[in-house]
This record gives sequence, C-alpha cells and structure tokens, in this order.
Amino acid sequence: MGDDDGDIVVMPDAHESFRQCVGGGTWIQWGACPGAPDEILISGHLDQVAEDISRTHAAARAEHGWIMDRPSTVVVAG
Repeated sequence: MGDDDGDIVVMPDAHESFRQCVGGGTWIQWGACPGAPDEILISGHLDQVAEDISRTHAAARAEHGWIMDRPSTVVVAG
C-alpha cells in the first residue's frame, strides 16, 4: 500500500464490525488463526468478500469450536 491509499484501520474483530463499511469502496484483509497450520486469509473489495468472510468464519468456528481472529485491515478509500 502506498502513502495515498486512504485511511488504514486495523481492528481485532470477532463481531463482523467490518460490515459497517460495506458500500463505501473499502478493501479488507481478514484472517483467522494467524500463523497456525489452518490459517485462513481473505482479502479484496469488501462488497465482494463480506459474505465469504461471514461464511468462512462461521464454518471455521463450527469446525474448531473457536477462532482466533486476526485484526482486520480495512482500507477506506478517500
């Protein structure tokens, strides 16, 4: 990311707070279980990946019983 990419927000988030940014031209990098063999990473334009993040998070939680959420990096256009 360059100096003119907009504001960058990093937040530990297990409650899908990223949904507040849907529709705002936002890019996100989301992850769970960072550094673990079963690490999960999803990134892209939030409007396009929000549902995938929700489904993936729910499935991983159901499979493992808990998920260590990595802070989401949200780049806000502007």
